[in-house]
Amino acid sequence: MDQPFRVLIVDDHHLAREGIHSILSMDSSFDIVAEGRSGAEAIKLTEEWMPDLILMDINIPQMDGLEATKQIKEKFPYVKIVMVTVSDDITHLFEALKKGAQGYLLKNLSPNSWHEYLKLLL
Repeated sequence: MDQPFRVLIVDDHHLAREGIHSILSMDSSFDIVAEGRSGAEAIKLTEEWMPDLILMDINIPQMDGLEATKQIKEKFPYVKIVMVTVSDDITHLFEALKKGAQGYLLKNLSPNSWHEYLKLLL
């Protein structure tokens, strides 16, 4: 790998974005290029920054993460999207995959698990 993976973080909670940023910053394979707070902002930032990977919460304002995933994948099918949530509800997982997400991460996993999982997807 020559260059780090460009990452967009989308979560409406500042502390969640900060935590995700902190986890990814531990590994030089990831470069956080932008952060957003809503589904609409996720679409706009994807167009602007062309990330390799989007880490997106499901429950975000202005358009939930599932609908934002669907719209982003229609325009940018090569972008990998991983839903990041506290919900281990299996219906959320299936809905996320149906909308085009490549993965699903629970926020309470250890940072090393995050790194390993994301690298397998990319």
